[in-house]
Amino acid sequence: MTRVLTDYRTRVLNILGHATVTRFDNDILDEGLRAALQSYSFATPNILSGEVTVATSGRTLALSSLTGLTNVLEVGYPYTTGEITPKSVTDWYFFIVSGAPALGFNGATVPEAGRKLYLRYTAHHTIDDLDGASTTTIPAQHDTMFVEGAAGYCALMRASQVGESYRTDDYARMYQWGSEKLAALRASLTLLRNSPFTPMPQAAWQQDEHDRGDRY
Repeated sequence: MTRVLTDYRTRVLNILGHATVTRFDNDILDEGLRAALQSYSFATPNILSGEVTVATSGRTLALSSLTGLTNVLEVGYPYTTGEITPKSVTDWYFFIVSGAPALGFNGATVPEAGRKLYLRYTAHHTIDDLDGASTTTIPAQHDTMFVEGAAGYCALMRASQVGESYRTDDYARMYQWGSEKLAALRASLTLLRNSPFTPMPQAAWQQDEHDRGDRY
């Protein structure tokens, strides 16, 4: 079953008790979905793989060609497209420069121009048609948890709008309801994060001779 932005908006509205867009317009719904996506992605990121062609030989490699990348799990170099078991290298570190992701190399590996690297990496999840995304990456079995959390974010945003104008019982109920939904989301995400079936970054570059290289 294809799941796109309009499907998620409808489900969130139904949870909020508003079958039509009245108090919750698309701007609020989309912001709620973005907030839930970010929380979900931090707990159980989308695991992808791809290749990068080295433009200029050196110890720093820009990764801006890999859309949505948030961290790097594995690096293979040198790499040939279609290779099943890339040669893994460990003398690398991930960092952000001027807001863009990059790899640095601090050992024997110095990527050469024209050659390719294999990367296994984490990325934010997406919803088809939200912010230009072309696919939905949230597993279907997590949809209910996800939309419940998105509804919680929407309720808090709407409560803040109402609260700026005047304090009412409606504001208090909406704020409490939204807070409860977010607490439930965070509890579920904690379970996911700690699950042995959730792939998370495990390796890190060695900081000094005393560092065993354990990650995060």
